Amino acid sequence: MLSILLPLLLAQGLAVRQLKSGDGLEHKDGEEGGCWNCCNTPKCSGSKFLDFGGVNVIFDECTALPGKWKYNEQVVKPEKTSAKFSLDAGSYICQEICKVLVGKDEEHGRRWETKTVYRTGGIEQPKCTYGYIFVHV
Repeated sequence: MLSILLPLLLAQGLAVRQLKSGDGLEHKDGEEGGCWNCCNTPKCSGSKFLDFGGVNVIFDECTALPGKWKYNEQVVKPEKTSAKFSLDAGSYICQEICKVLVGKDEEHGRRWETKTVYRTGGIEQPKCTYGYIFVHV
């Protein structure tokens, strides 16, 4: 029976997928609670207000990294990060890769840069942020 179902599940994309990013953190689909579709849809594209700095930022061409963000095999919750005041409350964080229109500095005008963007999962219109985020273990 399993030999018949496994190819079918794989073809439908329902099997557990795992991605190791360059930072060594794991992103998984299909884990606890039957969350096989967690973080699969990008939600940060568009203009977003950032609490830190009090500015609007434009995120474009966002691509979701599937699965909840994990650190040391534990799901990362917004309140356990340095970005807890920049994200919505929730039980997990999603990551997206976006082009971000960054502001002027002394050497450059406004320009697009590819960044990892973070948001709380399970929220329809989440706050999104980028930058270095530290996990408090």
